[in-house]
Amino acid sequence: MPLDVTCFEGKGEHYRGPVSHTLSSHQCQSWSPVVKYEELSGGHNYCRNPGGVETQPWCFIADPHMKKEICDIPRCGE
Repeated sequence: MPLDVTCFEGKGEHYRGPVSHTLSSHQCQSWSPVVKYEELSGGHNYCRNPGGVETQPWCFIADPHMKKEICDIPRCGE
């Protein structure tokens, strides 16, 4: 069964959609080329929650006062 790319379930650790902006409209930065999690490989800037450590998908942003932010992706069923 294909994963839904328009929303996330649980903590979003399985989200693999193309969203690459945060709740406050920041553009996500590319993930490091040396990564621990397979879902971060490939040099993309898509929102992810590697290892399910946060409450929902997130990304790094360029704002020096806030290095990461949750993404603008709805939870499935809301």
